[in-house]
Amino acid sequence: MSAPASSASVSVSLPQTASASGRRFQLEYLVSVALGCAGVAVLAGASNIRIPKTTNVVDPRFFPRVVGGLLCLCALLHASDVMRGKLGLPDEGEDVDLDVPGDWRSLLVVGMAFIAHALLIKPVGWPLAAFTLFCGAALGLGARPLWKVCAVSIATSGVAFILFRVLLGVYLPAGPFESLL
Repeated sequence: MSAPASSASVSVSLPQTASASGRRFQLEYLVSVALGCAGVAVLAGASNIRIPKTTNVVDPRFFPRVVGGLLCLCALLHASDVMRGKLGLPDEGEDVDLDVPGDWRSLLVVGMAFIAHALLIKPVGWPLAAFTLFCGAALGLGARPLWKVCAVSIATSGVAFILFRVLLGVYLPAGPFESLL
């Protein structure tokens, strides 16, 4: 037997001043603007993609155009929701202690790993640059012990390189491993 369904609804009213509500209303539009700008940027970038002569049915511009179009559509839908008064609910039950300061060290280490990855791709090749990214991000987020982090990073970068280069046919510079391929 199942319990009867309750038809009672719970309404939540959040106390807000008129100025706070108006400011929140304006900030909601920034999300729409950001989505729209991202969509336009993706569409503009897609138009700069060169189409090789060996293109089959789907050219390289197809997926960026789909993503850019969907971003623009989401921006319009979000803006129309905001105009109709449908605002996002503020987070109430998030398990965050606001008295504890942010972990800026972790953010800095992970950010530096991303920057190192971007700078190392050409000189040392993608596998070693990806190893640096994976290892730096894991260590920045607190993974231990070091030998496990390094082993997983080597395996992950190697498998990703093989998947992209061999199975998908995407050229990634191999650096010192180029002679092995």
